[in-house]
Amino acid sequence: MLSPFRHTRRRTPVIANTTRGAVLAHQARPADNPWTRFVGLMGQARLPEGGALVLTGTQGVHTHFMRFPIDLVFYDRDGVVVDVVHRLRPWRFSPYRRRAHGVIELPAGVAQATGTQPGDVLSFLTTETSKHRGAGM
Repeated sequence: MLSPFRHTRRRTPVIANTTRGAVLAHQARPADNPWTRFVGLMGQARLPEGGALVLTGTQGVHTHFMRFPIDLVFYDRDGVVVDVVHRLRPWRFSPYRRRAHGVIELPAGVAQATGTQPGDVLSFLTTETSKHRGAGM
């Protein structure tokens, strides 16, 4: 079962697509309570390259009050990609994915650039564990 990573000051959360051998984000931020899930990326000027917001326990999102498009990667309890939404524009609702255990919000174009698609397996790591695992990413 996929367990959410813990964000600490000494560890940088990393999201890797192990199927494709690609890193989706090397500076992921968890949105792990009702307030951080609600606020999400609202009001931000952009999502930095290599950045991501991980909404665990979420099956759909909105982009109201956002200024930029994002990619969405929905994943199940085992870290398997359920769906990918490319370049969701501001003021839109994503599809609702009943099987999803969470969704990762990424800068627009990352999902396509990494080849991420349904069926791929994700890993939530830290820079310390990715070095020890020899992920090579």
